[in-house]
Amino acid sequence: MRIGRALTAAPFAVALLLLTACKGGSTDGVVVGPTPPPANGSIYLTDSNALLNEVLVFPQSANGGPAPSQDISGNDTGLSSPDGIAVDSAGNMWVTNAGTSTITEYPAGSTGNIAPINTLSGSATSLSTPIGITFDSTGNMYVVNSALDSSGFYEVLEFGPNPVGNQAPINRIGGAAALLNQPQYAVVDGSGNLYVTNLNSGAINIYGPGASGNVAPIVSFGGNCQAPDGIALDSSNHIYLSCDQLYEVREYSALSGTSIPTQIRTLGVNASQPQLYNPSAIAVNSVGTLFVANTGLVGNNLGYVTIYGPNYNNSSGPGAVI
Repeated sequence: MRIGRALTAAPFAVALLLLTACKGGSTDGVVVGPTPPPANGSIYLTDSNALLNEVLVFPQSANGGPAPSQDISGNDTGLSSPDGIAVDSAGNMWVTNAGTSTITEYPAGSTGNIAPINTLSGSATSLSTPIGITFDSTGNMYVVNSALDSSGFYEVLEFGPNPVGNQAPINRIGGAAALLNQPQYAVVDGSGNLYVTNLNSGAINIYGPGASGNVAPIVSFGGNCQAPDGIALDSSNHIYLSCDQLYEVREYSALSGTSIPTQIRTLGVNASQPQLYNPSAIAVNSVGTLFVANTGLVGNNLGYVTIYGPNYNNSSGPGAVI
């Protein structure tokens, strides 16, 4: 399985993408949060391999190999190489399908071989192998295209709340000035700044509120993170990055104007105990617990989620593993 490489944060929630685990597949996306039920919080995962596409839900307290509380899978689901996952304010799950360049929506509590209640697809959407997906505080949805557009550039698309069918985005960022280079995942802070990871260039681009078109980021930094993949923000707007090729997670100070964020904490730098293997999607919940999706093969496990308490340090091992 392949577990999500990106992580999306919802109100009081975090989203984690590209997680490899379960049934020999690869989990692609993860979201965690206290709402919707169960009250103690849930972890939402996308999972796929050559034979299987599914969305799994576990309680945030999960450890080991528990059965999921929800499992969306089957021919009717519309899932096709699912990657990113985000949960809106109503608890509905939105999943990017890289295999069909679509986004499928499922109501809270969904399980089994169910059809989506909504599918974004068609030429007007401009979806092109979408990966990352996230919401801002107003309900607008941002989607990261990992394939080039007709002009030879990558794009981040913005849709208004609750988009349906073959609906066009209300805004897009792309072009030479945007410096997007195989973008993966995105997150939006409370001020409307958009953060995007770029796997090829190693840069994290931050665009100001309302950024549109062929616009340069207000900040672009590498942060010593080779192949940055997943990204998350905590309640203090500290920036968390997963460094896929370095087996590390790095934490940086919050954005301050056009200043480059400063690295303030690391996990796994020259340390083996953290059990990070090709980390991709990451998430941080409201109390600072860190969730990391690992896509590497370890023993008989092809991907898993490692969970670290809020007081983790560089050499900390996970307090729980799924």
